[in-house]
This record gives sequence, structure tokens and C-alpha cells, in this order.
Amino acid sequence: MRAAYPPPGLYHFERRGENERSRIHLRIDPDHSGQGFGQGCPGILLVNASRVLHLNPTAAAMAYLALKQTPPGEAIRTLTRRFRVSRVQALRDYTQFTADLDDLLRPDGACPVCDLDVEITPPFSTRPSAPYRMDLALTYRCNDNCAHCYNGRPRDYPEISTEQWK
Repeated sequence: MRAAYPPPGLYHFERRGENERSRIHLRIDPDHSGQGFGQGCPGILLVNASRVLHLNPTAAAMAYLALKQTPPGEAIRTLTRRFRVSRVQALRDYTQFTADLDDLLRPDGACPVCDLDVEITPPFSTRPSAPYRMDLALTYRCNDNCAHCYNGRPRDYPEISTEQWK
């Protein structure tokens, strides 16, 4: 049995360009069952906390290598060993994947379905191992009264102290 690669965990990356910035989270789940796309997907890529992509084992490994800025030669060697493919195939796939990934990571990036023809898992078709995102509202106080605000409580709603929260 091959060791899990990439290692399970949550990885954080940041991409900065001249006029753009992206925060990326790559979550690698310990399920490397190889059951196929949508079943036992080992990876989830979150871009700017608003775009969620489920990754099959190959895509998860390529994303990990690309985001870690692994030198191309080392990445290709890793992929040929891990997936038992030829160097030519690994190079072709990795080159295409990294180009698509760069497009996806831009804040105004490509749509995975319309622009890149990426195979997708329909929303809610698989149960995630953990929430994609969690927000914590520390206060209901606000100086503004914006019409679009999600905060439906009165601005003077009782709060717990910082000590109680800790």
C-alpha cells in the first residue's frame, strides 16, 4: 500500500499579484480510497472563501505540488511514481493543470465549468468531512445600518464579555 500523498491536513497559501490577492486553502482528507470523483474525494480547494472545488486524488496531488511551488522536475518525478504514468503524460497533465489553477486562483478568475471545462461534483452530492467555512460574529454592535446586512438583531442586543467568550 502506498503512503498517502499529499499528507492529510489543511494548507494555507496566499497569491499576490500587482493588483490582486487570493487566499487559498487546500484541505487534504485522509480518505485516499481511489473510488473516483465525487466519492472519497481527498481534496477540497477553497479560493477566497467563496469558491469550493472538490479534487480527485490526482488533482489534489497536483494542487499540493503547485501551491507548494515544487520545482517542475521534482513535481513530475513525484507524479510519475505516485500515479504510475509516463513522464510525458505527467508533464502534459501537470502543465495543463497548473495553467488552469493559475486561472482559477485569480480573484476574477476563470469559471471552472464555463471557461475550463472542469469536471465538477454537484453541490451537496457528497458529505464533506468538515465544514467548508465558518463565520463567528463576535458582536452585533455596528455604527451603520446597511440594508444588505445579515444582522437581524437590534444593535443593542446583550453581549457576553470578552472574558466570558474566551
